[in-house]
Amino acid sequence: KPVATKAPAAAAKPSGTLTVATRALRSGAGIPMFCTAGCAETVYLAGIMETLTGVKAGPGGPRDPQNIPNLAESWTIADNLSYMDFKLRNDVKFHDGSDLTAEDVAFSYNNANAEINPSSIHGQAGDFAPFIGLVQALDPLTVRMNFTVMYSGMPLRYISPFYQSAGIVSKKVYDKLGEEGMRTSYIGTGPFKFVEWRRSEIIRAEALPEHWRKTASVKELILRDIPETSARVAMLETGAAQIAGELAFKDVVRLQKD
Repeated sequence: KPVATKAPAAAAKPSGTLTVATRALRSGAGIPMFCTAGCAETVYLAGIMETLTGVKAGPGGPRDPQNIPNLAESWTIADNLSYMDFKLRNDVKFHDGSDLTAEDVAFSYNNANAEINPSSIHGQAGDFAPFIGLVQALDPLTVRMNFTVMYSGMPLRYISPFYQSAGIVSKKVYDKLGEEGMRTSYIGTGPFKFVEWRRSEIIRAEALPEHWRKTASVKELILRDIPETSARVAMLETGAAQIAGELAFKDVVRLQKD
């Protein structure tokens, strides 16, 4: 006798708005070389762009973070520590519908790195320069990151969202728009696509209907520049914001009690 089975539940569509009140929204740029301090972290932590690897707590807990697959599904380190090779996923698309390739990763790092591109003012331009050399596309889905000096913390520090990484952008957009045109074109692979960015005011992004990694649960993401700590607290208390950062310790204690 056949056994009845339940059909899998359909994934919920993104809905609602998530508002984040933050102390300062930096200047934005869609091209790495003009993405100054704080910009790169904003575009990948807000889900507009993504990094080569992700990060998770390791066996030792949050104090023992580890790289996990993201845009790169696997990687190897040369025995002499002179380079890392990354194998990219073959199912990732940019927001304009084009496929992610090794050329995009190589362009993103080389354009940001002051060692390769002396004109770069990327937030990590000077951090990459002493350690990372030329990044090369070995084939459409294989990237080689050459090192000037390699140390144990580099995969976390410069490749994941743990600290000082680079969001991956499209080389094809650069070829089409050039440096100036790409400044205001935020084309990434993340679960949110760019809608609006006004310095010291607002960032607005909208969820993709489907995403290769995980479709967002909220439809609209808003980050608001709210310099006054008391105003950020008030937004949290009234529901005008669901997340607020950099609060005074006394407010944190009180809010936790409430």
